[in-house]
Amino acid sequence: MFKPGQLFQPPSVRSLVLFGFALVVLPLLIALLLAIYSIDTLTTVSRVTVYRAVSVTKESQILLEKLNIMERSAQQYFVLADAVFFRAYEAAHDEFVVLIHDLINMVGEDRLWRTMKELAAEEFELYRALSRPPSETPDLETIAERFKGLNRLVHDLREQGAVLVNQEVGALDDSYQDLKKRIFTYSTFSLPMSIFFIAVFVYLIIKPIRQLDHSIKILGRGDFESPIEIHGTMDFEYLGSRLNWLRQRLKQLEENKQRFLRNVSHELKTPLATINEGVCLLADQVVGELNTEQTDIVKILQGSSTKLDQLIEDLLKFSQLQSQMADSSRETIDLRVLLESVIKEYRINLRAKDIVLSLNLVPVTVFGV
Repeated sequence: MFKPGQLFQPPSVRSLVLFGFALVVLPLLIALLLAIYSIDTLTTVSRVTVYRAVSVTKESQILLEKLNIMERSAQQYFVLADAVFFRAYEAAHDEFVVLIHDLINMVGEDRLWRTMKELAAEEFELYRALSRPPSETPDLETIAERFKGLNRLVHDLREQGAVLVNQEVGALDDSYQDLKKRIFTYSTFSLPMSIFFIAVFVYLIIKPIRQLDHSIKILGRGDFESPIEIHGTMDFEYLGSRLNWLRQRLKQLEENKQRFLRNVSHELKTPLATINEGVCLLADQVVGELNTEQTDIVKILQGSSTKLDQLIEDLLKFSQLQSQMADSSRETIDLRVLLESVIKEYRINLRAKDIVLSLNLVPVTVFGV
């Protein structure tokens, strides 16, 4: 149910808690997924980097071995003029070409790539020279020199491969440091967001509970006029409406009680007035002279009648008396004086039953209302 000023009103506390839990977990989940993605990306890059660096180092060594085989086979072919050695040279050449092109495709266009292209071009030119008719091929010394040039290029390739490995390791370390910074950034963003959402939803849950507590205290003080309003989830507002219904019922009961007390007080005052008039006539000795004991009894009746009249007045001011009792302060009470006053009130009843009390009281005081 939409209300002005409320963009969202969950139907229950459970749905509010679940929604709040989702919002609290969401920033942490996003940070976790971003961290996992970054780690996975770094792992993939690291795997490719390590594979490329190891492949360059490993295949550079194989290129050197193939180049040695090619040089040895070419020299044997020129010395012995046996086609078997030339076929061995061609086989090593084919493998050399496959390896060098794999390396060229593996690395980017940098210094290492240019060295590989130069090596492939030089080796191919030497292969074309060796593939010509014997009358057109270079001499053995020239071939040896050209193989030495190829060896130098392969050694340069190996050295550059080592440099590449160091560079890749440095790049991986930089990537790792960057990953740590990103994870820290994700954390510094997600944790405050989660804490903020926790604070918001704790407030949304605690606020209607405090309103309920305040409303119950108001009812406990006897204030049935102030309407009860609870703002929160639908179930909290339902509780507020039930409390408001209870307030109205208590207000009605209070009004009925006050009406009853007024009626009872009025009904009691009529016979009490008659009793007071009779006691006054006795006290004025209109009906005859009274002895000492009769006079005491008449005084007791007058006191009791006056006290009863006061009690009736107190009934009429019952609500006010309740408030006065709630606000009354504690005082020191002498129990001996209190007991003597009670016995004095019941003196006639005691005499009628021939009961004689002998008082031997020790002064005792208490602190109370």
